[in-house]
Amino acid sequence: MEQGGSGYRVEIASNSRSKCKGSLCGRAKIPAGVIRFGTFVDSGRFQSWAWKHWGCVTPRMLKNIKNRLGEDDLKNTMDGITALPDEWIDKIIRAVQEGHVAAEDERESRKLGNEAKGNISSSKKPNEKNPMVPPKIARKTKRHHITTKSVLSDSDDEAEYTNSSEEYDSD
Repeated sequence: MEQGGSGYRVEIASNSRSKCKGSLCGRAKIPAGVIRFGTFVDSGRFQSWAWKHWGCVTPRMLKNIKNRLGEDDLKNTMDGITALPDEWIDKIIRAVQEGHVAAEDERESRKLGNEAKGNISSSKKPNEKNPMVPPKIARKTKRHHITTKSVLSDSDDEAEYTNSSEEYDSD
């Protein structure tokens, strides 16, 4: 575990490519600028980090951190913790001592998961140019092309699919 150091790391995500391994958020992507928690994975064939949103960290993981690193000198033993703002350092140390992440952090992870769920983005706002045009729902097809469907149609059979959101057929 040379590269992994203590085996645990806390940092601010530099980009939004990593995906959370937790189930609380529904395995949503971790946005840039958000605190993420990493566990070092050494499978023999590769070495990498498994990342989670801070709110997705489980009590069992916090117990393992407490047993492995100790709670007394966590600032010096956990990788990346000194690069964080002081308020986050205090929040992480408090979570390890109490054995659970703060409720507001869990809510934030759930919120991130709810925003990222599903392929249907249902922004049902009326058309700002013409409020009389009914709203449309954007969907991704199997080949990841975005098509739109009028909200007025009751079934997919009646819906007219178009490639742009500007066209609208009421037939």
